Amino acid sequence: MHAMFFGIKLAHLRTLAVTRRLLRGMELTPARFDMMRVVELHQEDGIAQENLRQLLGVSAATVSRMLKSLEALGFVVRNRYAHDGRSLIVQITEIGLERVRDARDALVESGVAERMALRGLAFEPAVAKPLVETLRSFLSGVRKIYGCFAPFEHPWTTEQFVPIVFHRFVRQRLAASPCRAALI
Repeated sequence: MHAMFFGIKLAHLRTLAVTRRLLRGMELTPARFDMMRVVELHQEDGIAQENLRQLLGVSAATVSRMLKSLEALGFVVRNRYAHDGRSLIVQITEIGLERVRDARDALVESGVAERMALRGLAFEPAVAKPLVETLRSFLSGVRKIYGCFAPFEHPWTTEQFVPIVFHRFVRQRLAASPCRAALI
């Protein structure tokens, strides 16, 4: 394996280990937390299971398997979409909301994740902060090169999330539109 890939892999594995430790006792894994966060952002109307797959950039089988385990824990419910009996809508339960908020407090609001990420960039947070955008750009480029086009990049407020989803929705609709040339 290339040294750069190996380094990214090791950093990923350490990140998962730290996250698992912080989530211990919450019945969440890092992947479950990511999924629950997206479902939480759609708590009003729920989110289509297919949209979860697209936003998280994982396979349909992975989403289905994860949702099945989250349902068994009582964190989410899935119902058939009323207008189209084929689609499943995922909604977060009260216990799921409580759990994802506890996890967010432990991982994000506590500042643990940010402190650890900044420590990896430099010893002084003031020096490391400007490097975060460079790192984000690098990781985004690596994702694109290897075909990961999931738009979800962990916004922690609905205001940050809505523009991402709206932009992707509009781009997809324009690409599929027979009138695309007239709209551009």
